[in-house]
Amino acid sequence: MGAAASTGIAEAASSASEAELKAALSPLTPQTRSRIIAALAKDSDKENAVQDNVAVQSSAAAKEDASDGSAVLVYATRGTSHAYRAVFAEYSAKAREDHGATACFSFVNDDSGLAHELSWFPSEQRWQEAEKLYARLGPPKSLQRFGGAGKKLLAGYLTSPPAISTPPVIVVTRREAKAGALAALSEGMQRACDLWRAKLPGMLAATMVAASEKEGETVVHDLRIMTDWDAFEQHMGLVKPHFTGWFKHYELSSGFSGVIFSNDGARHTTKGSEGYLRYDYGPAPYMLGAVPGAKKP
Repeated sequence: MGAAASTGIAEAASSASEAELKAALSPLTPQTRSRIIAALAKDSDKENAVQDNVAVQSSAAAKEDASDGSAVLVYATRGTSHAYRAVFAEYSAKAREDHGATACFSFVNDDSGLAHELSWFPSEQRWQEAEKLYARLGPPKSLQRFGGAGKKLLAGYLTSPPAISTPPVIVVTRREAKAGALAALSEGMQRACDLWRAKLPGMLAATMVAASEKEGETVVHDLRIMTDWDAFEQHMGLVKPHFTGWFKHYELSSGFSGVIFSNDGARHTTKGSEGYLRYDYGPAPYMLGAVPGAKKP
């Protein structure tokens, strides 16, 4: 790459070095990388236009990744029977030991009688291998799938993580876009995801998917996974100066609902999260299964 192109990339990427930019683009296909770098070099004096171009192309690449081998994460709730704990314990053990699940755990809410489950597999193939075991748990009350073949990502990325030394912070939320604003919301979210992926190694996943038709065409589900609470706080601060405008596309009057899995859910005090369910990792029988970086029960 010539000196002029290198200079253009550096200017367009602002505080990011050329090495950082290359690292951020490395998961994309060579053709996509070339298109993005060419756009950055050409429009180095138009930062906003470049960000939009990167967002659109990165979003397309993320959706392509979702159909050809990216990780799969399934979050579900279901009613429990007297045999549920034993059946889930067997499923979790086999999912992790035989099918390479990154995380596979469940918390039973004694007040509601519902179990809140999360299964994270490194690929579509691994998930399909475990589906028969999963089906033994019975029909879920609700199920949201992120990633894998045939699951369209509105924005973001979901990959199989590297080794994790501490239990991650996993936040799954249900949100609603304003009428007619889903495309704009998706573009804004993609720009935020691009920044997280380029600048924050502790951001293991950030993605948004459409809800089922039954829930409504403006409803979306948001997934974010961070290595720890420090990474969580950094991810909030990193996008605030640049992309807070994307929040105007949310229907905030509907509020957000969701669940936080972590080692200390009380640390999440962001306005609007007061109603989130919070489950802290711990030993059985409180928690069934295991997460990365945590001791097996």
